[in-house]
Amino acid sequence: MKKYYLSFVLLTFSFLSLSQQSFVNSGHEIDKGNCREGESIEYCLSHKKMNEYLMKNEQKQKSTLDTDKALLDEALLKVKNGTIEKGFVYTIPIVFHIVHNGGVENISDEQIYDALDILNTDYRKLNDDANFVVSDFLNIASDSEIEFELATKAPDGTCFNGITRTIDMITFDGSSGASQVDAIQDGNDVYQGNWPGNMYLNVYVLADVGDAAGYTYRPFGNFGVSMDAGIFIQNRYIGSFGTSTVVNSRALTHEVGHWLGLPHTWGTDNNPGVASSCSQDDGVDDTPLTIGVTSCSRSNNSCNDVSHPSNVSSSWNYDVVDNVENYMDYSYCSKMFTQGQTDLMRAVLNSSTSGRNNLWKSSNLAATGAGESLSLCRADFTVDNSDVCYGQNVQFIDKSFSNITAWEWSFPGGTPSTSNLQNPIVSYSTAGNYSVTLKVYSGNSSLTEVKSNFINVLPTAKSLPFYEGFEDYNSLSETDNWMINESAGDRTFTVSSTASYSGNKSLRLANYFETVASLDELISPNFDLSSLSADEKVTLSYRYSYRKKESTNFESLYVYASTDCGATWDNRGSLRGNQLSSEVTTNSWKPTNESDWSTVHITSLNNSFFVNNLRLKFSFTGDGGNNIFLDDINFYRGSPSDNLVLGLDELSSVNGLSLYPNPAANELNVKFTAESNQDVNISIYDISGKPAQNQLIKAIEGSNLVQLNVEALSKGLYFINISSGESNQTLQFVVK
Repeated sequence: MKKYYLSFVLLTFSFLSLSQQSFVNSGHEIDKGNCREGESIEYCLSHKKMNEYLMKNEQKQKSTLDTDKALLDEALLKVKNGTIEKGFVYTIPIVFHIVHNGGVENISDEQIYDALDILNTDYRKLNDDANFVVSDFLNIASDSEIEFELATKAPDGTCFNGITRTIDMITFDGSSGASQVDAIQDGNDVYQGNWPGNMYLNVYVLADVGDAAGYTYRPFGNFGVSMDAGIFIQNRYIGSFGTSTVVNSRALTHEVGHWLGLPHTWGTDNNPGVASSCSQDDGVDDTPLTIGVTSCSRSNNSCNDVSHPSNVSSSWNYDVVDNVENYMDYSYCSKMFTQGQTDLMRAVLNSSTSGRNNLWKSSNLAATGAGESLSLCRADFTVDNSDVCYGQNVQFIDKSFSNITAWEWSFPGGTPSTSNLQNPIVSYSTAGNYSVTLKVYSGNSSLTEVKSNFINVLPTAKSLPFYEGFEDYNSLSETDNWMINESAGDRTFTVSSTASYSGNKSLRLANYFETVASLDELISPNFDLSSLSADEKVTLSYRYSYRKKESTNFESLYVYASTDCGATWDNRGSLRGNQLSSEVTTNSWKPTNESDWSTVHITSLNNSFFVNNLRLKFSFTGDGGNNIFLDDINFYRGSPSDNLVLGLDELSSVNGLSLYPNPAANELNVKFTAESNQDVNISIYDISGKPAQNQLIKAIEGSNLVQLNVEALSKGLYFINISSGESNQTLQFVVK
C-alpha cells in the first residue's frame, strides 16, 4: 500500500558548481615551502617521491644507488674528456598517457603536440629567449642535443599516434601514482600491459598528482623497466594553451630534467629558499650555489659569501648572481640548461643506470617507431558526441595514421551523406542508429574502418511535465528514455521490482560489492523547454534511498544538465559524503518503507536552460560503499511539490478536489466544487501515460460528485486528470 505525501525530512538544495576534482581528496598536505611564489600547489615532488621509493627497502636500495652513482660517474668522466661523442643527437621515444573522466582533463592531441614542441625547443636551445639570459650565463647556456619523438608502436607492435587515453576516476586521486599506472595498464585504448621504462619515456597526464604540478624519479635505484619510472604531471602544466598557460608550460621541461638525472639548482631536496641550502650543491660544476628562488629575481645572489663545496670544481666563480633562469629552478623565467647540466644528462643516457642507455639505441627506436615516418597502418575516427538530437551537427575527427593523402566518408542518414574532407561536419534529421564508414588512402594503399550503429539520434524531444517511475519495463534496454554509462565491471543501473517508493519498481545501482572507485551515469531523454517564458520556473524532483557500508565511505550523487543534447554538462546539484547519507548498513542495502527514502527538489534550472534539446544526467561516484535506489523522477513547470506532478496548472475554477476511496477496488469517487456551470473533462492514465478512461462531465455550480468504475483496471498506480478550459489538475490513485 502506498501513500503519496511525504512524512519524512524533505531535502531542498541550493546548488553550487563543483569541479570533478572535488570527487576525491588525495589527502596530501600542501608544503608551502615547495610552492612557487603566489601559488598553493607544490611545483615538484620528485625528491620526496624518490625518498619514499628508497625507504621501501633502504639497505637494498642503498647498494643499488651506490652502484648506479659509480656507473654514472664513469660515464660523466667520458663525456667530459670527449670519449663519448659530442654532436650526436639522442632521440628519446615518448608516450603521453592521458587519464580522464570526460572532462577538461581530457586534453586535446594539439595540446600534447604543443607540449612536445616546447620540450624539444628547450632541450635544443631553440627558444628565442635563450639569447637573452643574464650575461653571467650567456656563454654556458647549452644545447643538450637531446630530442623527443612520439612513439608510434606500442609494446605489442600496434601502431598509434604516441598518445593513449584511459577513462578512469583515478585521474582525480593522485595519492598513489602506482594505482594510476595500474589503471593505464588495464584500461588504455591502445595496449593493455607494461610500457617498459627502458623503451619509452612515459608521461602520465592527470587531473591530480598529489596536489603537485608534477614529479618523477631520478634514474637511480633499480627502477628502469618499471612504468612507475615515468613522469606524472597535471594537465594544467602541459603545453601553453587549452587547460595550461604559457607560464605553466615549462613544468614538463623541469620534470624531464629530473628524469635525466638533474637535481634542483640548490641541491637534492624540494624546498627552495632555505638558507642552509648554501651548504649543499647540485653536483653540477657550472651552476653557482643558491638557496633557490620562487620568482623571477634575476639579481638574486643568495650564496655570495659561501665557499664552494669541496666535491665540485674550484674553477667556477661562485660569487655571481643565482642562475634564476635555469629550468631546474622554480622561477617563472626559466630558459636554459648549463653545459654542466647537459654533460650530466648525456652521461645518464650513456649509463646503464635505470636502462636510460637503451632508449636511444637504433634497435629501440625501431621497436617503438620513434622518428619513423610510418606508412598507412590505421584507419580510425571519433566524434565530439555520438548521442545527438535530431538536427544537431556532429563533428567527425579523423584519427587515422600515417601519411594520409585522401579520405572517403559515408554517412547513411546524414547530411551530407558523403564527404572527402578530413574532419567533416554532419547533421541527422531522423531518430535512429546510424553506421559510419571511413576509407583512407596513402598513395596506392588504403584502409577502411566501419563503425556500426555509431551515431544514435534521439527521438523527438519530450515536453513537460515528465514522470519516470520505471514501472513499464523490466530493463532499461526496453526504453529509449534512458541511457547508461558505467565504469565498474558488470555493475550498472537495473530496474528493481523488490523496492520502490511509488508503484512496484525503482532503479537500483548494485554498489555493495564494488571495492574500487567507479562512476555510473544515467542520462535522460531530451526535453524541449524552448516555449517557456523567461520568468517561468521549472523543478526537477527525484527520490533516492542510500546507506553507507562503512562510516568512511565518501560517495557522491551529482545531477547535471546539458543545453547541447549531452555534448557538455553543467552541475546543477550534488550530494556528497554524509549529505547523501550518514547512516551505515553493513549488509547489502534495500529500502523497506517510505522513511528509507528522501526527496530532492532541484530548482536551479533557470531560463538559460530553456532550450529545445535539454538533457539531464544522474552521476554516481562509488567508493566501495552500498547500494543506491532512484524512483519518481519528475520534471515539471512550477515550484517544488511533494506530490508527483503530471499537470500544468491548478484548476482555478474547480476547488476542493478529492478522491476516495484511495486505494480503490471497484469504484472511485471524484468530488469537487465548481465556481460555475462548466464542462469538466476527467481522464485516467496508467503509469506509462496511456489513456485508460475518459469522461466529459457537465458540472454545475457548487458541489459535484463523480463516481467512476475502475473495476476493469489492472492493479497498480494511475493518474486522474481533471481539466476545464485551459486549466487542469492531476492527482494519483491506486487500484488494489
